Amino acid sequence: TAGITHDCTYYYLESELSPLGFEFVSDSAGNKRSFFTKGDYIFILKKKDAPTNPTGISRNIREQNVSKHVITISYETDPLGIEVARIFVQYLRGNAVEYSFTITPEDGWGISHTPSTILPTEGEHVKPKLKIKKNDAI
Repeated sequence: TAGITHDCTYYYLESELSPLGFEFVSDSAGNKRSFFTKGDYIFILKKKDAPTNPTGISRNIREQNVSKHVITISYETDPLGIEVARIFVQYLRGNAVEYSFTITPEDGWGISHTPSTILPTEGEHVKPKLKIKKNDAI
């Protein structure tokens, strides 16, 4: 589920931010990468506390020794790993956090909450249906 949650988060960000001028990148094989850019900024998307191996590249990113400013967007999932519970936006320089911002579901994520279907009136019973088109499957 971790991979699916990550992919869904990335695709949501891509659909919401692309019209605002953010650029999303694929590699030569067409795989989506976990970063996007706008102007002089690179935004890296990752799961909070995901294990990583320290490399020269990760050290350069952490020290801001790259050609653009790097902002890390980490997300934390619920205990089942299905939904995003919190988002952390950070600008790191070495071990110092120069800027940090947290977004929670209570903040509303900035998403409108309109029901997608009309609920049946009282006394009316509607049998639920599950339909998945082949094109909608991930």
